[in-house]
Amino acid sequence: MKIISYAAALLIGGGVLAACSGSGGNQQTGSSAKATVAGKVADGYLANAVVFLDKNNNYQLDAGEPNSVTDAGGAFTLSIDSADAGKYPIVVLAIKDQTVDLDTNTAVTSTYVLSMHAVSVTPATSGTVSGTVSNFISPISTLIRETLEANPGMTLSDAITQVRSQLNLPSDIKVQGDYVFGSMSGARKSDYDRMHRTAQAMAGLMEDQSAVVMVGKAPQIGRYREMVGQIGNNLPQITDTIDQGGDSSSAMAEVRAALHNSIIGMPSAAPFRNISSLFNNMTSHRVFWNMSGGKMRPRHWRGATSTSGTTATTTTTTTTTNGGATLYAQYCAGCHGALASSGIRTVGASLISSAISSIGSMKSISLTSAQITAIATALNF
Repeated sequence: MKIISYAAALLIGGGVLAACSGSGGNQQTGSSAKATVAGKVADGYLANAVVFLDKNNNYQLDAGEPNSVTDAGGAFTLSIDSADAGKYPIVVLAIKDQTVDLDTNTAVTSTYVLSMHAVSVTPATSGTVSGTVSNFISPISTLIRETLEANPGMTLSDAITQVRSQLNLPSDIKVQGDYVFGSMSGARKSDYDRMHRTAQAMAGLMEDQSAVVMVGKAPQIGRYREMVGQIGNNLPQITDTIDQGGDSSSAMAEVRAALHNSIIGMPSAAPFRNISSLFNNMTSHRVFWNMSGGKMRPRHWRGATSTSGTTATTTTTTTTTNGGATLYAQYCAGCHGALASSGIRTVGASLISSAISSIGSMKSISLTSAQITAIATALNF
């Protein structure tokens, strides 16, 4: 079997290697042709995390699914049927008191799930590693996976572009790359370090919400996807907060509170409810950032100012959003927080309508289509 090291792979993060037979341990065995999927797991590298090929897309390790455990450096290998390479997502369980985050050399305090979309895993050609393959599984790969799941017509390239834009990163940054390795040296060291710190914050948010998202080692899928979608919606604010004051700032506390309120509003018994509007295909950088007070700021940043340094307000905007803001304060703020820091920023009218009709605690709300549109307009300003 051909082997490739992570140092040699640089930021590609891993690959798929042809193998003559399956490996041992608790992985799948059989007589069909085998391939070995190799990669790494991180917010910082995660040791002793469970990695598996999720063949039924339920985010749980089931009997017969190829699986492995990351080594002391966060690396894994999976022995799978060659025909399955690129067909199913890879899921990671970071398990409370078992999985060790090498950023802190301590065990994670709550169980959470990371993943990588199937299109990121490509079968090798003639036993060699494809240069387009990235098997670096992280909070960022998780957001890319869920963005693709919610937008069936979206390409991997578009999803990567969108997440790069949400992170405010240069076009030559490998968004699926090993940001831990990249932050150690090179011209883009500071950019990869920023990715690393943002991924740490994303994983921290996932740990914070474990009690309402996870049931043992299994996620409630609706709540899990709501969580990832809201983290994605808030990613520019999270990135900006990391740049300004770090994960412990008051702004991050607001994000945590809004995220929690959004998740607990999701019915745990509706695992595949359509929440695609949380993952809209918006690949343009200008959707997420604008110049404000001489600095690039998230478009929904609560302290946003115009390029001249004065508060950006206009009569037209006030007229357009005022009714929706009032309705939001009346019907939504109790669960989702103040409009400026709401955990449901960028949510569309269709999702609001769907929530009102499907969530038990919301069914008593009576709003016209025009009122729902006004709330969505205020949320997207």
